[in-house]
Parts: sequence; C-alpha cells; structure tokens
Amino acid sequence: MPTWTSWQSFVPSIVRRATRNAGVYEIALDGRRWRYVVGWSSTIYYGLSNSGIRGRLETHLGGRGNATVYDFLRSGEPLKVRWWSTVHDPRPIECRLLDRFEQQFGERPLGNIQGCAI
Repeated sequence: MPTWTSWQSFVPSIVRRATRNAGVYEIALDGRRWRYVVGWSSTIYYGLSNSGIRGRLETHLGGRGNATVYDFLRSGEPLKVRWWSTVHDPRPIECRLLDRFEQQFGERPLGNIQGCAI
C-alpha cells in the first residue's frame, strides 16, 4: 500500500529528487503552525498532479502554483513537503485528505480555497 514520504524541506534540491509519478502532496509550515477554526496545524496546502509530482512542485517554487504557497515562499517562510505517489487517479485521495482536514480543523487548509472536484 502506498504511503507518504518523510517530510523534507521544500527547496529546489529536494524537489529535483521528487517522483515524476502522479500523486498527491502536502505542503506545511516548517517549525510553526497555523490557527484554524478548531486547533492548529502546520499544513497549508494539499495538491495533486496527474502528470508528475516533481513538475507540480517545481511550478509552486517558480511562483506559478498556489498563491498562498507562493506568498509564504516569497516571505522566506520555511516550508516542508511530502508526497504520496499513485498509479491511480489522485483526485479521490486529495478529496479524502481535504475532507478529513476539514472535519478535524473546521475548515480547509489555508491554501485550499476550493474543495475537491470529482
């Protein structure tokens, strides 16, 4: 059964080693947490890629991905990332992650303005 990689710094040298497979990924604050409606979490964004996690993470690092992630990167905030590679459609996995997060913290992660769309 597929599982998450370990947390790693969200920097170009790590992203270059990310999988080219489809899957989901989680971006989080490294060293602090964000206040949500119900509690605190370091997670700020869940994402997916059908064509390769590495390319999608490179898009974020280049400022062309999620605006919230880019704002944290631009401010110098240290971020961390982990991913879960899959041969199946990653959308249902992302939807489950978003649903669980919202159930636990009372809202979606800061960067996930929209919910999932299956």
